[in-house]
Amino acid sequence: GPPSHIIVNSSTTSVQVDWCSPLKMDRNGKITGYNLEWTRTGKGSQVVSLPRLASCTEYTFDDLVPGKSYKVRVQAINKNGVGPYSEVFEVWTEEDCKLFYTSCKVITPATLTMYSNSIQCLDLPRCS
Repeated sequence: GPPSHIIVNSSTTSVQVDWCSPLKMDRNGKITGYNLEWTRTGKGSQVVSLPRLASCTEYTFDDLVPGKSYKVRVQAINKNGVGPYSEVFEVWTEEDCKLFYTSCKVITPATLTMYSNSIQCLDLPRCS
């Protein structure tokens, strides 16, 4: 099965993706890594592979363009091949107010958090 409980957060120039491994009953073997497919609207898609990082269930895309739409989905890898992709999540990077004003103060960050469903992965491993 696909990775689940996907959480997507954005900032001005980055998008962080967190997820839970597919359920054990939905796996076709031990997870050995993940693929993350991402697309900037109007541009082609790219795949980031995280082989041999089965315990790593987060990734940050850096150096993105402020104020743009990105789509991301996650896929598990094992010795038998790749599993299905998760659903697609669309997220916007925040506008960089410095592009429009000489000085600015952001009182509340406009971080967008999206959940694939309401259940949280209680033991979500973190990359170190």
